Amino acid sequence: MLLYRSAPPVMLIAATILLLGNASAMGAGKPAARAELAARLHGTPAEDCLGNCARVYVAILHYASEHDWHLPPDLGATLPYVLDEYSRPMSPAEAAKYYVCPLSLPNVRIPRDPTPKWINEHTSYGYLGGADVNPNALPPELAASTIILYEKAAHAHPEMNPDQVIAVPLGFDKTGPVYPRKAIDRAREAWDATRSVPFDRKECPILSQTWGRLQDLGQAAMCAYNLAMVRDAVYAYQRQHDGRFPPTLGDTLQYVVLYDLDTGKKISPTRAQAAAVYLCPGNRDIEIPKDVAPDWINRHTSYVYLGDDRLVDGKVDSQAVILYERLPVSHGNFGNVAYADLHIEATPADQIPALVAGSKKLLKSARARSENTPGDDDKDKRPSSSMPAVPPI
Repeated sequence: MLLYRSAPPVMLIAATILLLGNASAMGAGKPAARAELAARLHGTPAEDCLGNCARVYVAILHYASEHDWHLPPDLGATLPYVLDEYSRPMSPAEAAKYYVCPLSLPNVRIPRDPTPKWINEHTSYGYLGGADVNPNALPPELAASTIILYEKAAHAHPEMNPDQVIAVPLGFDKTGPVYPRKAIDRAREAWDATRSVPFDRKECPILSQTWGRLQDLGQAAMCAYNLAMVRDAVYAYQRQHDGRFPPTLGDTLQYVVLYDLDTGKKISPTRAQAAAVYLCPGNRDIEIPKDVAPDWINRHTSYVYLGDDRLVDGKVDSQAVILYERLPVSHGNFGNVAYADLHIEATPADQIPALVAGSKKLLKSARARSENTPGDDDKDKRPSSSMPAVPPI
């Protein structure tokens, strides 16, 4: 049984975020043009097509990571490497639909057991790599921006200009996801020039670094969701204690809520299952005992709690940090921070100490202001249900 609070973002979703540039940071030269592009694509088949490209791109990297960083010979070879939203391998029939543009999917009958050959014959996407190309031979200054995957001309989207195409560069260079079609020809020429250069070593910096950064970003997002579960447990404790914050983080253990992945139903987790949310996914070396006590949470949690039961909801400055990821973080250069109003932000790790120092002063003042009864101003406040911010890489 796989448990979760809500759909946790993994590498696939991280890839989509990178492609979209956090919804508006890619696709054109000026910020206004980028925002306009994101607005045009939002909620359209083009946006879904972008998600397909992200999923297939992750499968390409996944394949390469298990084949000494050699690219797959064709897209069909990546079929066993497609992951679902929970980083689990998908069945061929489930995975096959992501190789077809949403505009074309109604006209394509996916067989019960599609083969790599079927993928190559029916995919909506063009692949510029292959077993005989050498990414190491690309000019270093151009490698990240060299297109590896694109949507074929027969699958144009009305939201885009006729001369534009959705494409994915090798290193998620921030120039996409929409390119002029002539960029595909330039990329094809660049790849063709590498076919005569032997791949004589079992490493490829551009692929391994992108895969590692993608894993870091996915791990950071999973960490943000764990922190969101802890945040919700803090809120649940407050609801049962007249708005007072818990004395320690361990006191929130019984308030953790989990759901069954397959059924979506709320379940009562064991203490060990609940304890897992207090750990960043990067802290894999910590063994959780079967009978976890609150003190174990306080000693092993990946998150630092600045609150206590002298604080009352409604008396605390909303900009005060209540929970933050213990430093140094285990994924990239960003750590997750939860504020008194219970929203979560991804914050540069080197900025967290200053935030914490300022928050300690705010919380000291809040303790002095707090009365024996909670304030009514924010009594019905709910934590944000939106996805915690995901850091850039």
